[in-house]
Amino acid sequence: MNIKHNIDRHGRPHTYIRISLTDRCNLSCSYCMPKNGLNLSDLNDQLRPDEIIKIIRISALFGINKVRFTGGEPLCRKDIDRIISAVKNIKGIERVSITTNGVLLSKRINALKEAGIDSINISLDSLNPERFSAITGKDVFNEVMNGIFMAVELGFRPKVNVVALNDLDTDEVDRFYAFASKHPIVVRFIEFMPLCGENIGDVKFSSVKWLEQYIVEKYKLKNAYMDGVAKIYPLNGKEKGAIGIISPISHPFCSDCNRLRISSAGILYGCLFDSRGINIRNILRNGAGEETIMNLFEQVLLWKNPSHGLDEPLLKERMSEIKNLIRLIGGYCILIYFPILRGGVYGEQ
Repeated sequence: MNIKHNIDRHGRPHTYIRISLTDRCNLSCSYCMPKNGLNLSDLNDQLRPDEIIKIIRISALFGINKVRFTGGEPLCRKDIDRIISAVKNIKGIERVSITTNGVLLSKRINALKEAGIDSINISLDSLNPERFSAITGKDVFNEVMNGIFMAVELGFRPKVNVVALNDLDTDEVDRFYAFASKHPIVVRFIEFMPLCGENIGDVKFSSVKWLEQYIVEKYKLKNAYMDGVAKIYPLNGKEKGAIGIISPISHPFCSDCNRLRISSAGILYGCLFDSRGINIRNILRNGAGEETIMNLFEQVLLWKNPSHGLDEPLLKERMSEIKNLIRLIGGYCILIYFPILRGGVYGEQ
């Protein structure tokens, strides 16, 4: 193979893996879920805790040192703290994080802290309770805010992810600025990629260039630095509040991509926008060993393209190809509504 261990054909070392723990969610965001819902995977096809832990142990041998758990909504799994605790004990894994919509965070934050979670990203598209409910389909704004504040009280510096939807106005931006100014929170505005919801062909791509220009000029922000894929403007010192900008379409960061992704059904992908994947769940269940799984990691890196291919002129023609894929493997529009299940791996929330 024309790669060297965890370095792909384009010279990019891969040290970061994102694993979706479930394709279920307890919200129904307007920019994500189709009106008729989705065909969710059978629960027997979801990765079991022992399989998740084994995959991460092998990925650490491959060179992975950072793990992020996503969904759907990962906190819908009642065994998440047990999984995190086990992963924290894997040699070579330096950081374990989670991305959540925050609805269940206040109920689970103490268990996450005890399990050893290092950082928490929380999706929050509006600080206006009415707009929040219109976007998410649920009246759970207070629950999310309580989760954020409890995380801060426990010593976390949460990253609050805000999808910059087309109706985002400067009043809302100002509210988020004030929020980040008062608390040790990083508010990150994410470029809206119209790839998931209904009538996606009628929704235009919206760059966050205007937003960055507005907030930098109004609040005299400076000393920006890069933190992963986000451009960060510190507000009250680097370790306190901050504003971030993430622009994967207008300013792609593919040249520095270090990520692999695994869906909740155990499909290994090299890119959020590439449908080629390998079902390592079935291979594991058939008794495959470490060497076989690492060879599959290498195979995915061999496939990996130099970029996501979503330059603005190509965006519309690729929408139908990837709109369902990104729900399954952990982008921002991954929130798939389902009735909360009783018992089993999800339990009563």
